[in-house]
Amino acid sequence: MLFTIFLTSLSLSLFFQRDWSSKSDAWSFGILLWEMFTLCATRPLSQLSDQQVEENLTHHYHADGFHVAPPRPLRCPSEIHALMATCWNREPEERPNFREISKVLQELSANFNQESMAF
Repeated sequence: MLFTIFLTSLSLSLFFQRDWSSKSDAWSFGILLWEMFTLCATRPLSQLSDQQVEENLTHHYHADGFHVAPPRPLRCPSEIHALMATCWNREPEERPNFREISKVLQELSANFNQESMAF
C-alpha cells in the first residue's frame, strides 16, 4: 500500500526529531480541520514547494518570524481558525490535548449556525 504524508501535516517535533506524540497528532488535527474547511480543494501551503515547506518548518522551529501558516479558510469561523492556530503552536506543550480540542468543538457546536456555513 502506498500513501503520502504531506510535509505540512507533520509537526515540528515529528519532522525534526521523529517524536510521535499526542501533541504531534494535535498539529495534524489542525491541518485536518483546515482541509475540511477548504473541502480539500487544495493542500495547505500549496504555493510552496516541498523544499520551501521544509524551510518554512525550519523557520517555525527556530522562531525567527519568517514562517507562514495556512490562511483562514473562506467559510471558517474565527473560533475554529483560532483552534487550528493553537494546534500549530511551535511549542508542543502549548498545543491543546484532545480533551481540550473536544471541549472547544462541543462548545462551538452548541452555538453553530448552519446558515453561516452554506457553500
